[in-house]
Amino acid sequence: MLDSKLVELLKILNIKCSQNGYTIISIDELILEFPTRFSVDGDLIKQMISYLSQQNYITLRYDRDGEFCLSLTIKGRHFYEELPKVEKTEKVAITGLLPHFYNFLAIFFGVSLAIILSTLILKAVF
Repeated sequence: MLDSKLVELLKILNIKCSQNGYTIISIDELILEFPTRFSVDGDLIKQMISYLSQQNYITLRYDRDGEFCLSLTIKGRHFYEELPKVEKTEKVAITGLLPHFYNFLAIFFGVSLAIILSTLILKAVF
């Protein structure tokens, strides 16, 4: 199983390597793409790319002075394609409750207005 840093690196590589061929990517590009909460450096990026290569998520053609020529394997692309489904379901669940909340507010204010009007009419009649 991949940890959060490796998952983030795999996301970045899938975006950068959108074509099916090999792509040249520098360490500086990858560091700039990483969110600041991970605080990665060049050595950690090299280790992560080496690990992804060993686990057959990517194929590494060469590594020269901070530049990598790499391509994603089917395993790497498949892993990336499975990730957005989890994120989308979480967002849908939150926005799916909004219409129910609006219905509750409309019924609440409608009943409150009916009670106020009925008490005013009853006071005016009696």
